[in-house]
Amino acid sequence: MAKVSDFIKEQNHYEREIAKFMDWKFIENQKKGSSYDCITSNGSKVEIKMDWGSKTTRNHYLEFSQKSPSNPDWIPSGFSLSKKTSDYWIVVNNDFMYISKTKEIERMIDEKGETFRITTTRAGINNNVKGQYSKAYLVPLTILEEYAVGKIKSPVHNPTEYK
Repeated sequence: MAKVSDFIKEQNHYEREIAKFMDWKFIENQKKGSSYDCITSNGSKVEIKMDWGSKTTRNHYLEFSQKSPSNPDWIPSGFSLSKKTSDYWIVVNNDFMYISKTKEIERMIDEKGETFRITTTRAGINNNVKGQYSKAYLVPLTILEEYAVGKIKSPVHNPTEYK
């Protein structure tokens, strides 16, 4: 059975491709809870989220909390961590790359968060094991785009894409 670390390693491949495409420095050997993936030439910190499923669902899975078999309490993750240290939140699927300032994503949550559906993953998603879950807002891509500073054709493509 594949592990979550295998999934993360696979996604890092795409993050590296984006960093190369954008001429950013990719942060190697990230630790659990790392809140950004790249640093731009002007020193801005960037968190990249490969959200392959958003192409089909038309929603970005904006994770904010998780729990694991070793810790059954919900703890901050995803955007809850990144909003403290990253300058940009980038969402990528096989069609587009949405570029948002982290502060704008916070503003979006403040202004429209009550309209977002909150969902919880189930075991087996992204190689999660039983007891390993995350919570997220489902943010319509149309709303994400309203708060984005840019949207470009995706520089990466996942041939297996989310099913």
